[in-house]
Amino acid sequence: NTILLAGAAASVSVHTGAAVRAIAYGGDGAAATVTAGWPNGTEATFTAHHVVCAVPLGVLKAGDTALRFEPPLPAAVAGAVARIG
Repeated sequence: NTILLAGAAASVSVHTGAAVRAIAYGGDGAAATVTAGWPNGTEATFTAHHVVCAVPLGVLKAGDTALRFEPPLPAAVAGAVARIG
């Protein structure tokens, strides 16, 4: 299993330590826009087939002021976020 994961990871770009400000997603893939923690405090956008982003529940609860999704999260997901925590 470790060899399989290492092979898959060889073609994956992983970025840590940057604050994700926006995630855009759709049929053509996804893009994550990051700031804070990126060199010189500039903004950068990364595009890919998929974006995986782990954020605290409080960030999701803060809505667009902390992390913007385009298009907005589906109503069922937004409702679930509102009900937990």
